[in-house]
Amino acid sequence: MLATTLCAVPVAALSDDALRQRIAQVRAQSQGGGMLPEQYEDFYRRVMERSPSRLLVWGLGHDSALTAELNAGGETLFVESSPAWARTIGAAHAHLRWATYEQEELGTSTATWSHFLQQPHGLEVSPGLRKAVEGNGRCWDTILVDAPDGHLGRPSATKRAPGRAVPIYAASLHRARCNTTVFVHDCVRAVERQVSRRFLGTPSAVLPASLWRVLRSGGNKLAQTMGGHNTIPKGLCRYG
Repeated sequence: MLATTLCAVPVAALSDDALRQRIAQVRAQSQGGGMLPEQYEDFYRRVMERSPSRLLVWGLGHDSALTAELNAGGETLFVESSPAWARTIGAAHAHLRWATYEQEELGTSTATWSHFLQQPHGLEVSPGLRKAVEGNGRCWDTILVDAPDGHLGRPSATKRAPGRAVPIYAASLHRARCNTTVFVHDCVRAVERQVSRRFLGTPSAVLPASLWRVLRSGGNKLAQTMGGHNTIPKGLCRYG
């Protein structure tokens, strides 16, 4: 399903202080979910620098309204695997533009991600989603991969959780064709780390910067220092 509305009227870029205040509000709404403050700042500054532009975001959340606002006048599309959640966010923010899909359509699992490295596939497995994201050969200037579910530590995420292999691989194809800047959230987790390394290469930036050593170690330091999946620190990797 694709829901569309008219773009918002362009607004001036927020000052650093105003942006931090808005980020604090978003984090309060999400009760600790979403990205870390410095990650939001880096991502949103990129959005403002390029605005108005074409921006694709995998995942809808309490930060979506601010994301779309900072790209006012451009094209912002959110891709969400939970129609019910999309309706909830959409009801509160009617101006957002989003497409939904079922997680099973991706044909991947966090339990079998290593097989994906050998035989990857993109959005051709989901024609409706492919049309929404890639229709008419459109190029996205920026892509943020922050969904679908890839967290085995969550009670709701069983071994059938699809992970983010397909969005990351699809973003890599898009980047090669369109010179797109790609952001991958939770890029220190095993699946995101390995798939991103395979298809996107070495990131140009990692936030927090302290996580660079984890990526360079291939995850060995992470395994030695972290007590479990739920304690893995959030990382945001930027490519391009």
